[in-house]
Amino acid sequence: MKKSVLSFILFGAFVFAQDSTLLAPQELENAELKDSGHKKTLIEKIKEKELELQVPRETVPVTESKYPIKTAIPKTAYYLPMLQTLLHIEPGTLPNPLGISIIGSYTMENYRVKKFSGQMGANLGTKIGGLFDQIPANFKIPVRLPILGQTNITIPLFGSLGVLSSKTQAVFIADLKSQLNNAFGTNTKEWKLSDGTVSTKTSAIGAKIDMYLFPFMNLFATATYLHVEQETRVGNATIPLDNPITITLDGTAFGSQPQTITLNEVTFPVGSVKNILDGYAVMGGTNVAIGYKGFFASCMVGGGYVQLDDWQNNVSGFVQKPFMYVAPRIGYTYDGIFTMHAGVQRIELFGSTKGKDLSALSGGLVQSYAVELDKFPINFLAGAQFMPMRDFGISLEYVGSPDTSGINAEVAYRF
Repeated sequence: MKKSVLSFILFGAFVFAQDSTLLAPQELENAELKDSGHKKTLIEKIKEKELELQVPRETVPVTESKYPIKTAIPKTAYYLPMLQTLLHIEPGTLPNPLGISIIGSYTMENYRVKKFSGQMGANLGTKIGGLFDQIPANFKIPVRLPILGQTNITIPLFGSLGVLSSKTQAVFIADLKSQLNNAFGTNTKEWKLSDGTVSTKTSAIGAKIDMYLFPFMNLFATATYLHVEQETRVGNATIPLDNPITITLDGTAFGSQPQTITLNEVTFPVGSVKNILDGYAVMGGTNVAIGYKGFFASCMVGGGYVQLDDWQNNVSGFVQKPFMYVAPRIGYTYDGIFTMHAGVQRIELFGSTKGKDLSALSGGLVQSYAVELDKFPINFLAGAQFMPMRDFGISLEYVGSPDTSGINAEVAYRF
């Protein structure tokens, strides 16, 4: 109620400032009604001014809600929304002004990767060196490296380069270790992915509080817990080298003619990477609406912040970013009891999705990455709300696009 009183104070100050014949703000508390002999409250003064400016009833044709389950009109409905008296709206005509809701959703999404950039770990020669020491003389046997959480990844770097003597192999591996330390560099660079698709399943449960400040404006704030099951199908990841790797093989590998091979990029067959992410999202905003009798148009605008952590791999802040939410809708309400709507929504995530501190997850090979997704710009909405009483309501909404399919639900108690 403190916010409501503050709103009345601000509105009252504005209204009374327009009329020079009214008392100054510091004198309001001492003002008395001469005819009744009691002090005017600030709310009484606001109501009195609204009565002076009141528009004709037919100017604002708001239909009274006829709830099948009758309950008393709460005291809050006499104070909120503001401007009821000015607009000739009787208290209790609109839904109860304050609400507490339980909200939930389930969404499935499939996106293509537009751009994938990664930063390799430092001193790769040292980290990979022990594995190269175990390479047999026959290079037809592939090297296996742990990368991005996979147990074994086949790295057919060497194809079938032939057979080296043990002496030549030792020299070759020592040289390769040295080159690897400087080959990838420590900068973030774009990787080429042979597949590059991302699938997610997101479950959310949380709470919402809201208030009708004016008949045409609702303010809200939400906080939700998120559980995301994500699979990124990388396929083969081709990584450009800052410094090319030069491999020189002598005659023991190719008969009597030595051969030099220069690698400007390296391809890792990563396959799929799965993550289970947990975190939260918070958002605040407003929903403004205009209507005529049962028809209405509204637009919800909000902004917030989301954070997801990969606790399975001890990666905190796997996703951290602000976002903006915009959702215009049109619809029809039958006596305020049953409401149907359709519209679109757009969720704008600011910045690319980043995975940081992946050293433990990748065996020290990958420090971080950033991914930009190619996704359909909007989602389509269709939903319904049922309010059998002024105190209680249930809402369901379907969300769909070529990339997305999901459902939102809300159970609200209003007072």
